[in-house]
Amino acid sequence: MTTLPVADLAAPIRHEPVTLAHYASGGGWRTQLVLVNPTDEVLSGTVSFVSDTGQAGAPISYLIAARSSGNLSTNSDHANIEKGSVLITPDGTSATPTPLVIFGYAPVSVTLTETGVAAAEGTDFAGYVEATGPLPADSITSGIAIANTTDAPVIVALRLARMDGQPFGQGTNITLQPRAQISKFLPELFPTLQLPFSGVLHISSQTRLSVTGIRSRYNSRNEFIVATVTPVVKDSATATEFYLPHLVTGNGYSTRLFFINPGGLWNSGSVQFMMQDGTSAPVTTH
Repeated sequence: MTTLPVADLAAPIRHEPVTLAHYASGGGWRTQLVLVNPTDEVLSGTVSFVSDTGQAGAPISYLIAARSSGNLSTNSDHANIEKGSVLITPDGTSATPTPLVIFGYAPVSVTLTETGVAAAEGTDFAGYVEATGPLPADSITSGIAIANTTDAPVIVALRLARMDGQPFGQGTNITLQPRAQISKFLPELFPTLQLPFSGVLHISSQTRLSVTGIRSRYNSRNEFIVATVTPVVKDSATATEFYLPHLVTGNGYSTRLFFINPGGLWNSGSVQFMMQDGTSAPVTTH
């Protein structure tokens, strides 16, 4: 099961290229790219799967009818794992479709995990991270995938903060070559990090990046499960009130809600949990 984004028809129409931060193919991994046309015009352009070293594959043309969608998949039959980013480039004055990468792990054609990557671009990000350590089962490790959306090298600054917002340890800088991508877990980015750890990872650069958070765990059957966590884009406008359209608890399901304050001042407010009929849901906090 994975979540899918919904296009906001009232949002400004983009006409520039967009980069999705991660795809994986081969060695049991497979990727599907979905493109949605929210306009009344036919959209055309190209898709390029770019390796983590910044090498773009042969462009693949797309043509999407008005108010329609299209999809394509990577060739996943090879044994070697390929990963990187996906670049969508509209033709001329054509609008940019709403994209989504869906990647999953299906060894011997049995799907074990699947998740989606939406487009999140900017120069300043914050995301919740945690790493419980090398436990035999149900160990959780957060990671990050970062793609350079430009044709020049870029320096990316990474720093950790504790749950109380205070800086934690020494930050680190990584250099991404033109169109290159990196996807690593927290212990790889911060080798001296003492586990367990939970807090916020801040990511920033002088030029535009595409970023997605990754949350992984090994379940009690030692199967690798992965989900993406879209980071907060700190340099984008935010709403003063918003809804999260779904939560589920009970009968084996659980829901966790994370709050991130991307600014330097205290924030306060309220949260209300609603049943499907619109009435308030009973909540136990701990």
